[in-house]
Amino acid sequence: MSGYWFPLQYLAVHDRNGRYAALARHFAQRAASLTALMEYPELQAAIDTTAVPDDYVKLLPAVEALRIRHSVVSATVLLRGDSRFLSFRRGAAVIQAVRFASAFFGKGQFVTASWRNQEETYVLTQSLEAGSYQPLDPPRRVQPGEWAEVRGSRRESEVCRLVQSARIRETRNGLRVRIRVEGTPNVPVAVEIGLREGGKLEGCIEAGGAWVLAEGYAAYRAGNDVLRFGPGPREHSYTQVRGAMPPLPGIRVYLCGYAPFDREIEIS
Repeated sequence: MSGYWFPLQYLAVHDRNGRYAALARHFAQRAASLTALMEYPELQAAIDTTAVPDDYVKLLPAVEALRIRHSVVSATVLLRGDSRFLSFRRGAAVIQAVRFASAFFGKGQFVTASWRNQEETYVLTQSLEAGSYQPLDPPRRVQPGEWAEVRGSRRESEVCRLVQSARIRETRNGLRVRIRVEGTPNVPVAVEIGLREGGKLEGCIEAGGAWVLAEGYAAYRAGNDVLRFGPGPREHSYTQVRGAMPPLPGIRVYLCGYAPFDREIEIS
């Protein structure tokens, strides 16, 4: 938010908005610009601040996002079009992103295509389909530049289907996230939890430069704060499945299994 200091301060003065003034003041020490203050001297006007709310659940339809805040605990759910569909924090302990992928024809990274609110449970869904392309019938020579163009005229066989979903609901202490992968069986699935660096991870084992939650719950401590997540299945250690996006930066923890995959992860 510090990058928004200028519009926050500008609108605080322009609209006499105390909430914007409080946010701008919070970020001023690290983000205020001397150049902006010289160009717009009116930004130095004193505006009474209004307390920023810290206890709410708010759906933002325009950007298709859900924002949850209860004192030091907060979460953001991106409801469409982003692989990093969930973030969560408890004070200084932060899950920067939760995402998952399946090794399904190189295109199994979960990115929400549709969502719905079902009795305060937010259901994010993606449907995939892929098969094997057979030779042209009748056969003909295909030039290198035509590969993509002629694919649509080749018969598909062994068509496979996969439906992936994440169901997110609030609990008394945090969130419960149910991740399901249904359809073609025995497809490897890897759930990726990216943690902000600077804390201490407990309850995981190292595997190929990342961490795997083999069983039970993991704890992540940062400063005086600690968050927990799990339980963790470990049916394999294939953390970077084919078709997944590049690994998240920082500390990464994986929960690994096979389709049909149906796991409920508690985050608190």
